[in-house]
Amino acid sequence: MSTDSRFQPPFRGSEKDVLKGFLQFLRETVIRKCEGLSDTQISSTPTVSSMSLLGMLKHLTIVERYWFQGVFLDADVDLPWSEEDPDGDWRTHESDTAESAIAAYAAECEISDQILSEHELDEVAAWATSEEERRSLRWILTHMIEETARHAGHADILRESIDGVTGE
Repeated sequence: MSTDSRFQPPFRGSEKDVLKGFLQFLRETVIRKCEGLSDTQISSTPTVSSMSLLGMLKHLTIVERYWFQGVFLDADVDLPWSEEDPDGDWRTHESDTAESAIAAYAAECEISDQILSEHELDEVAAWATSEEERRSLRWILTHMIEETARHAGHADILRESIDGVTGE
């Protein structure tokens, strides 16, 4: 794994800068857990769960797209899940590679960061199932911190199970 050159969240700053900092740190942690693995390793399911690091990367990529583009902007985005296949965002294919999954995740995160830079935390999402469920960008950003942190913890366990590598 690479040396720790992850973005460090600021100790002081605006609410938005601190929240964005924690999300960036967590995103980089997930990527770090996937770096240096072969396509076979990143696709493996080394625990009793059917979760793989590759599937997790694909899921996190789609979750970024869904919340920032689909929900906040109400953009027409490609989402691989459906009522018939609710776990479509976790599906991996033989043609998927570690390199392509990491690149896709990083690219999606850049789009999310651009959206964050162009909007204020109090702005509300353009899409919701009802007016009561219309979320603020603050809620979406906080949810993405929670979602990414949960999966960073899963990534710790998966990576250690694959090759014994531990660490934040």
